[in-house]
Amino acid sequence: MSLLRGMLLIALLTPLCWLGILLIVFQLRKRLPPDPSLDGMFDAATRYAWVGGVFLAMLLNSTLAGLGVPPFAVNEEKSQSAAPTPTAFTLDFPTPETAFQDDIPDLESLSNAELMALIERGEQPWLVWEESYRQVIAGGMVIPGDKIAVDLSVFPRPAGDNGRGIHWIPTTAQSPAVVDRFVPEAQAMNIRWVVFLNGLNDWDWQANDYLVQRLTAAGIEPVMRFAAPVAPLDLGRVQKITRHYRAMGVRYYLIYNEPSLYEEWAEEGERSPERFADLWAEGAA
Repeated sequence: MSLLRGMLLIALLTPLCWLGILLIVFQLRKRLPPDPSLDGMFDAATRYAWVGGVFLAMLLNSTLAGLGVPPFAVNEEKSQSAAPTPTAFTLDFPTPETAFQDDIPDLESLSNAELMALIERGEQPWLVWEESYRQVIAGGMVIPGDKIAVDLSVFPRPAGDNGRGIHWIPTTAQSPAVVDRFVPEAQAMNIRWVVFLNGLNDWDWQANDYLVQRLTAAGIEPVMRFAAPVAPLDLGRVQKITRHYRAMGVRYYLIYNEPSLYEEWAEEGERSPERFADLWAEGAA
């Protein structure tokens, strides 16, 4: 549809540009002294003015598109109803102690009104895994407690922890304006955990200072994920980064990411769970 509108706009602009070129040629011929070479150029320009008209029309159309002005934007605004402003709900979500609900409703069978009523009442405990912070789940299987040397309940958690978390913007740095824009969004969604990506380079290893300050002030637990492929780490640099951010309130760190994917490895040679465990243990120490 946008292609058709663009072609129509070019068709409308072409005659105007054509006439403009002819007018310019006429004025130049009128003002400049007679000259056979100039007359030849003017004749050629007059003959092929329609080509220039098409080119200028296409150029104007591209310029308008680049400026974000779609063809007939005024008409579209009149024909389309204004989009509703998103509303952020502040809800008391179920806590991890809430009994797990087995009779989960079929959301696809609900009307919009029924679904909105369900959301506003906060009746969605299936979004929270009961006791999930006290269990270790690997490959969809719960690891028995007697196989774990540490009681997971002793690990620090944010105040009002509800188990809700997100991964932050997957870049190692954002402007303060971007942080100020999206931290309140996370608060509105009752997010309590945020994983963010942190670089190991000289230019970006401290780039998340402002983000961490905003998250901790909002009562959100920051979890740092190192932007590092699976390979031996610069342990001195990792230690410097963790010391810096532990003082700012970061208590959890992810060393590597998705080791099951070939492209996440930078180390040549063996790519096995045993090798990954060795690298992880070395970095975690």
